[in-house]
Amino acid sequence: MTSILEHIDRQRANDNEPTGDQVWDDIKQVCVKTLMAGIHPITNTFKSSRPQDVENSLCFHILGIDIFLDSQCKSWLIEVNQSPSFMTDSPLDYNIKKNLVRDTLHMLNLGWKRKNRYIREHKNEMANRLTGKQRMTPAEKEALKQKKMRIKDKFENNNMGDF
Repeated sequence: MTSILEHIDRQRANDNEPTGDQVWDDIKQVCVKTLMAGIHPITNTFKSSRPQDVENSLCFHILGIDIFLDSQCKSWLIEVNQSPSFMTDSPLDYNIKKNLVRDTLHMLNLGWKRKNRYIREHKNEMANRLTGKQRMTPAEKEALKQKKMRIKDKFENNNMGDF
């Protein structure tokens, strides 16, 4: 993508034409608006798969978003693929997809420490259910969720990889 944006910068005939950075910002806006349009079904799918996950870290989904640039460098959404292909046809394609998977796994912040903490918390929750101890109130659960989201957002912002 970098080479395309650099090409756009080199081909600019006047200041009225968008820069590569402006084109990239426009592409990101199309992607964000597309995700916002589908946020409710996506959220429902994730919450229904693991409703007690206050950290929202047990599920993820890689979407393929196809964008078309017209002759004026305006970005247009073509389609969103729920199951994008990870087949590769060239070394460039391989590097792009390899880095995407690497960055995705890094953003998940997986590790033995987190796994062991999750197992311990799950065992404690099961023990509390068996002994009749009270579960978290909705307010406590929401406060914990907000705390976890702040931690997650900070991690993601510091580890965005190639994006």
